[in-house]
Amino acid sequence: MQSLNSENNRFSYGVTDDKSGIGNAAAKQQIEAQMRERIEEILKQSDTDPAAALASALALPVHGTFESSSPRSDVLLGIAEKSAAKKASVSKSALDEFSTIQDQLTPQETTGIDRLPELYLKIGDVDGAKKAVDILVKAAAKIYEKDTDADDPNKAFKGTWPSTDLWGKAIQEGAKISLSFPEEIIAGMQDVEIAAFEKVAFASYLVDESALDAPILVSDCRKNGASYRVSATH
Repeated sequence: MQSLNSENNRFSYGVTDDKSGIGNAAAKQQIEAQMRERIEEILKQSDTDPAAALASALALPVHGTFESSSPRSDVLLGIAEKSAAKKASVSKSALDEFSTIQDQLTPQETTGIDRLPELYLKIGDVDGAKKAVDILVKAAAKIYEKDTDADDPNKAFKGTWPSTDLWGKAIQEGAKISLSFPEEIIAGMQDVEIAAFEKVAFASYLVDESALDAPILVSDCRKNGASYRVSATH
């Protein structure tokens, strides 16, 4: 729970009767901090030696300490972005490696995956961009399973679900490759309500591409709390 002191500074408090748990949490936080430092080192290295940075990235673990991010995934995406203009071959290799581990990631670890098609297009790899859109669609379906968890479903409006947001981004990126791509994606969606929502959103995009530029709120509301984030583009 959160509280406010007299100076309006926010604090987080927790209660536990397991002293070993406190030690374990501290150890995990230390490991996480060390991993973040290593990630920053590799990303800095990619400015001067992207090939060496890529080799270092492949030695990172796929899963992080707290399973909220993927160290290898984060660094590969960072290298791909940094190298796209200067070293397209390294950028492509990083994107390909990023793509190969997506099936291993949890929904929480797929941060940044929506940038994959755009980066492939940036280095002129249309086939890679098509495969990347398929990866987004599969990831959205995996997140949809979490949104519809029978034991603890997402109670937010479906239009703001994380799965809906990622499906929308897949449709938008697919439209940059072929206007038939979004229709295929929508036709393959298992939720008719979300499919209808995406169809309307795509129609708006066809009329005015700037229609989807406004940030939207992505909501995940469960039994024990809710989380919200802003999605820059749909």
